[in-house]
Amino acid sequence: MGADLLDLREIHSIGAGTREWLTSPVGCPALKRLGITLTGVSEAKESFRFVRPTPEWSQLLVTCSGVGRVLVDGTWRNLEPGDGYLTAPSALHAYHALPRRPWLVCWVIFPTKMQPAKPTVIPVDHRPLHDAILNLHRECLGRGDAAVSVQWAELLHLLLRRAIAPAAGDGRLWRLWEAVDALP
Repeated sequence: MGADLLDLREIHSIGAGTREWLTSPVGCPALKRLGITLTGVSEAKESFRFVRPTPEWSQLLVTCSGVGRVLVDGTWRNLEPGDGYLTAPSALHAYHALPRRPWLVCWVIFPTKMQPAKPTVIPVDHRPLHDAILNLHRECLGRGDAAVSVQWAELLHLLLRRAIAPAAGDGRLWRLWEAVDALP
């Protein structure tokens, strides 16, 4: 780990080569009504790095493919497919892509206070969340049908709530079924 990854000052680096598909309440007013500040999918490259010492909002960042690193309880740990990094307002959080390893993540920023009040890793099936974010993005940039945008935004909101709900349980069952489906 490079010395710069130990530097926990405020850093917002999307980095060269990273591609992002973003949707905000400016382009989709339904997001504002649902309390979503920003959402997106990032195809992160190695200079993708964020450190937020005292954020004013919560975030759910979910790995779709590849592996990134997140800070949990003062320790860097891998965030693999099916892992979500849930952060809370006023609690230091940090994450970054690894050198020469693309990291595909989807994420949602929202103002809700979370429990626990510190960053944690939770199991999340990335596929519905990823698809809802990209389809909302496509609708807002494409046809821009307000009724369709509202439906995608509401689906995204429901998927977010399901992912962060304390009763969501763990993701071992769906991971088991994925392993079974992958058998020849």
